[in-house]
Amino acid sequence: MLPLPVNLANVTSILYPGQVRGGDFKAHGGFRFDGAGQTTAVDVRATINARIHRGSRYLASGEVQYGFDFINDCGIMIRLGHLRELSPKLQAIADAFPPPVELDSRMTTVPGNQTVTPGELVATHTGVRDNGLNVFLDYGVYDLGQRNAASQNPAWLASHNNDTHPYGVCWFDWLSTADAAAVRALPSADGLMGKTSDYCR
Repeated sequence: MLPLPVNLANVTSILYPGQVRGGDFKAHGGFRFDGAGQTTAVDVRATINARIHRGSRYLASGEVQYGFDFINDCGIMIRLGHLRELSPKLQAIADAFPPPVELDSRMTTVPGNQTVTPGELVATHTGVRDNGLNVFLDYGVYDLGQRNAASQNPAWLASHNNDTHPYGVCWFDWLSTADAAAVRALPSADGLMGKTSDYCR
């Protein structure tokens, strides 16, 4: 059972993992924060004991964004993206990444055995501010030890050869019963795909 990385009370809609958005398949889902008076101030916390595997520093609408992958000893990977302001520990790591380039979110391996623990603060702000307030967080869960049900279809697998697509999971199913029900009750943040997902049933 996984805790949520954010306070669900502040979430206004959900991005479903395993769907096409913006013309590309996205294994990760996410959260949107569109409430009245919302700013980019969103606390994001680690959800598992994990090694900080890799990360990225990139630009979105000219603003610096960060992403990280965390992997535990069981091969479960958590991906967080569109982090805006990091904790001091994560910022020290990100300062060593290549200079940011617009929409180039390629990952850099994090050296050493640096780790996070459940509940540890990862970031204090998310999303994009200056080009129209757009407060959101990418959140993906991957079971690297086994391929997902969607990938059992050879045609699907042939068209989803990204290194994460066959391992993405419907992280709704990994939450507590109460959290899962609350997440599924929220509206979809994607007006085109809605709640359609190759992972979530």
